[in-house]
Amino acid sequence: SQTQNASPLVQKLAQRAGYPHVLSYDVDSLDFTSPGAAAVIRNVTGTIHGGSVVSLHFGYADTVDAMPPLLEELARRKLRAVTTTELLTT
Repeated sequence: SQTQNASPLVQKLAQRAGYPHVLSYDVDSLDFTSPGAAAVIRNVTGTIHGGSVVSLHFGYADTVDAMPPLLEELARRKLRAVTTTELLTT
């Protein structure tokens, strides 16, 4: 599976601004809406697949609470979380 690519216009503008890489997400956890940890987990696990890029935000209790069961579910599906650096260098 491939990660979601930014549109050509976004890529062009980002490169013009000096950004060497542009990464778009294809799974929106909606965690910034504070829907509860269970909803964050459902939002991610309902659409995630190998190569997905998931949008998660720092500073939200629902995100923190969702992480342990979310990572367990990823492992159960034989998926794993990686850093942006790992994703861009593989």
